[in-house]
Amino acid sequence: MTHTVMIEEIPVYIQIQGTEMNDYLDRKIHKMISNLKGHAKDIKEIRLYISDTLEPVKSPRKFIAEVKIPGLDFVASDSGRLWKGLLSHVEKRLIRQLQRRTELLKRQAIINAAALAAQGIRA
Repeated sequence: MTHTVMIEEIPVYIQIQGTEMNDYLDRKIHKMISNLKGHAKDIKEIRLYISDTLEPVKSPRKFIAEVKIPGLDFVASDSGRLWKGLLSHVEKRLIRQLQRRTELLKRQAIINAAALAAQGIRA
C-alpha cells in the first residue's frame, strides 16, 4: 500500500508492506518529521518504507527513511522487533546526518570568508 500525505508542508510518501498504518505509527511519524524539520528547514520530501513479515525471523520489521534536501539525500534504516526502537534509531541517525551537514556548511562558509579576506575582498 502506498499513499502520500502532507505533514508540516512536506510531502511524505509512505509505502507499507505486511502491516497497516495504525495510530501509533502515525503519531510517531508525525513527531519524527517535526523533529527533523527543526534541524533542516529546507526539506523537499520524505519517503518512508515500512515492512513487516509474519515469518518467525530475528528482525521481522524494517523501517527505511529517505530525506531529500536540495542537493543531498539522507537515508537511514533499521530492522528489529519493536516499532518504537526502529523509529527512534532512524530518527537519531537522520538528525546526526543533518547536524553534520550543518557543521560542514558552517565550516565551508568560514573557509570561504577566510579565502576572501586573504585576497583583500570583504564579504
